[in-house]
Order: sequence, then C-alpha cells, then structure tokens
Amino acid sequence: MNALLESLTKSLTEQGWKVEIQENNQIPAEIAQRYDLLPTDYIYFLRNMKACVNSAETVWMLCPDDFAPQGEDGFAWNEFEKMSLDAAEGDNSWTAEIKSFWNDHLPICLSLKDGYSYYALCLKDGTIVTGEEPEFEETTQVAPSFRDFLQMLCNGELDLE
Repeated sequence: MNALLESLTKSLTEQGWKVEIQENNQIPAEIAQRYDLLPTDYIYFLRNMKACVNSAETVWMLCPDDFAPQGEDGFAWNEFEKMSLDAAEGDNSWTAEIKSFWNDHLPICLSLKDGYSYYALCLKDGTIVTGEEPEFEETTQVAPSFRDFLQMLCNGELDLE
C-alpha cells in the first residue's frame, strides 16, 4: 500500500494537487465509532495522509482533519447526509432510509466543482460508489475496492478535476 500511496501522491501532485503525507494519524473518533468495519487499505490511507486537495480547492479526499467539526463556513464531511436529512424533515420513513444509507456509505472524496458530488466507500461490500445532487443516495459503482479506486486515480482512469 505504501508504494500505491507514493504513486498517488506523485500523480496528483503532477496534476497540481496539494498532497501532504503525515504518518501515524489517528483515525477520527467519530469515524471509528460510526463505521466499525473499515478496510485495511482505507485505514492505511487515513493514518498516512494529511491533505489531498485540488489546486482550486473544490475537490478533496477526506483526510483526518476533514472529519473534525467545521466552523460556520466550513464544509462538513457528512454535509450531503445533512442536506438529505433536511430535505426529508417530517418524513420518518425517508429519514430512516437516508440514515441507513449513510451508515453503510462513508464519504472519501467530496467535490463542489460542478455541483455537489462525492465518492464513498460502501461498507457492505467494500466497493467505491459515486453520487451527486439532488439525490445523493442514488449511486453508481466506480471501483471494486478502495485500493482499485486509488489505482484508477494513479492511472488517470478517474478524473477528479
């Protein structure tokens, strides 16, 4: 995994991304408590990545600091879940569906570039899916695993820009 992370850092840096490595990060407590079956490759990524954001700061891979509470103007790691829950206010069945979806899907990359979109780790099967506004919970699979997702980024098969 270390070689893949080095390759990812090189590839994204060449595309103008700001990528910072920092070893021995702690897994954010909120993530560890809510999502108990994280894949080993994703844990390695979180423990070794400090920042990973495009030059325009409109697309970023979620790193440990991104899971910390954000100020009023900040964009929370679970912002799309919050938006969906706001839309479902008063509809208990819809609210339950949204909560169930996000309990099984951990956002790993957020984008504000062309509207709101994200990539998420599906904890039921380890796949990576993508979704976008207005129906955040309608997804399309893009990679069979987190490792494959990173490899696709390195190979230029996925364009986060």
